[in-house]
Amino acid sequence: MSIPWAPDLVLADAAESSTTPKPQIQHLVQSVLSRHENASTNLHRRLVEVFQRFWSTRCTDNPELAERLTADTVTEVMQALVSGRYDPTRASFLTFAYAVARRVGLRYGEWKARRREVELSNFSDSEIDDMRTQVPDLELAEMIDAMRSCLQADASAALSPDERYIILGLVHGKTIAQLSTNLAMSLDSVHRRKIRALEKLRKCMVKKGFP
Repeated sequence: MSIPWAPDLVLADAAESSTTPKPQIQHLVQSVLSRHENASTNLHRRLVEVFQRFWSTRCTDNPELAERLTADTVTEVMQALVSGRYDPTRASFLTFAYAVARRVGLRYGEWKARRREVELSNFSDSEIDDMRTQVPDLELAEMIDAMRSCLQADASAALSPDERYIILGLVHGKTIAQLSTNLAMSLDSVHRRKIRALEKLRKCMVKKGFP
C-alpha cells in the first residue's frame, strides 16, 4: 500500500496523536455507535477541545482560521463516524480523526493556492466546497498507527534511545544544532544517527506492509 504523503507528516501525527489521551474518546465513540443518549454531544465537545489545541498550535497568528479548521475537522469526523466510514478494526478513532484533520488542512491549502490565481468572487460556494484533496483517511490512519508502533521502544525498528530522541526532537521542531547540544554530540554524529534511524523506520514500515 503506497500513500503519497511526506513521511514527516506521518511521523508528526504518530508522535502527536500518541500524546493525546484515548480512553475517554474511545469510550465516547462506542457510546455514539451504541446510540446512547447525549453521546454525540459529548464526543463533539471532546473533539472540539482536542482539535482546538491541534489547530491553535498551527495557526498561532490566525485564531479565526484555527476556529474554522477546528469546526470543519470535527464536523467531518462526526459525519464519518455516523455514516460508517470509520472502521475500528483498521485504526484507532483518534488516529483516524487526525488523518481527517490533515485532509482538512490540505484542502484549505489547496483552496488558498487557487485563490492566489483568481479572485475568490469567481468561485461559487459549491465549487469552494469541492476543492478537496482526495486523501484516504483510513489508509493514512493505518500508516500512522504503524509508524507509532515502529517508534516504540520494543518495535522491530529497534531504535536506540539517541535515535528515538533525535527523530522525535526533529518532529517537534528542534534543529540538528539544538539536538547536538542536548546530546553533547557533534553535528555530524547527530546527522548520522538521524539517517540511520530513518532507514530503520523505513524498513520497519516495509515489514508492516507500507513500502
